[in-house]
Amino acid sequence: MARRASEDSTDEYETAAARAGAAAPAPADYDAEGPRWFNAYFSLLERRGRWVVLFWVAAYAFGLAVGPSFLTLGNDAVNAPPGTPSAAAQAEFEARYELKSHELPLLVLVASAGGNAPLVTESPEMAAFARALVADVKRYNASEEQGNGNVIEVLSYFELEGTLLDGAKSALVSSDKRATFVNVAVRGDRISAERYKFVEHLQAFIDARNPLPGQFHVGLTGFDAMAYDSARETAEQVVKIDMVTVPIAMSLLGFMVRSWRLLLFSSFNLGCAILFSFALAAASIRWLGAPHPESASAQLMEVMTMAVSIDWSLFLNRRYRDEIKRGADPRRAAYRSLLHSGHVVVMSGLTLFVVFLGFIPLPAVTV
Repeated sequence: MARRASEDSTDEYETAAARAGAAAPAPADYDAEGPRWFNAYFSLLERRGRWVVLFWVAAYAFGLAVGPSFLTLGNDAVNAPPGTPSAAAQAEFEARYELKSHELPLLVLVASAGGNAPLVTESPEMAAFARALVADVKRYNASEEQGNGNVIEVLSYFELEGTLLDGAKSALVSSDKRATFVNVAVRGDRISAERYKFVEHLQAFIDARNPLPGQFHVGLTGFDAMAYDSARETAEQVVKIDMVTVPIAMSLLGFMVRSWRLLLFSSFNLGCAILFSFALAAASIRWLGAPHPESASAQLMEVMTMAVSIDWSLFLNRRYRDEIKRGADPRRAAYRSLLHSGHVVVMSGLTLFVVFLGFIPLPAVTV
């Protein structure tokens, strides 16, 4: 009862002093405001302050060293949820046809532009282009530093012409002989970054080596080509959104806390949170065998981390600023900020943790 009365009297005095425009002095026993476990925690932070700083510097360094690799570990392959009929059939298919079960087509379309353009099957320039493309794909695939066996097979109309499979070449050309395609089958079980590098290589080859751009259109399509464009477009959109939202959010935070020091601290916290979360995810994939996420997971993590970091920084820093404004010393201001605003941050974090924990039992691999 005495402790409760002390708390009430302290708050009443502060309120009266604030109304009168005077600074409320800090009571000598303000450590008694919080429960014992909180006082022990705060005392530990004080005694081990240097170690806390070293921990966060090490976390930042770890994030800088390992975090960016998370951006290259996504895999956009489509997998059936475990336990479903399609998953069982896929497992049986993989056991009997290992390469075919992971095959994804990349199609290089060669089409006549119309008008006076010759038929694609009668153009020696496009035949040479198709053969050069096939040779380049095979060379790329044989390189350990580049393809490393990413390509399963490559077929073109001109490669089959005059061989024992000459009769099958009609499947690779249109009925009017004005379009053909080169079928490049790639492994869909490789991480998306490796497959996207191959897409970039093919696109660069097409742009540089098309001998008759005015007469023939050469384009690249297929699952990986479309997924690559989607991932790149998503990344560009996230950057554009960040260019607008981050300055607005940081400006609002700066306006609320009215301190460039606290704003710098919040910026450090934001960068550390994003990089460290990326590093933990990358480490769990590379060293603990966790499944590869979708490529868009990095953007989702960045947005979520940015939102909660700025929100929680606003809670803590605003309370700290208000305590300083009331006349509290930095130690008391930090104590009361953690005591009164910290529980809001903790409960918010626990709520998000429980919500995301609920996704674990879901059978979908992408989740």
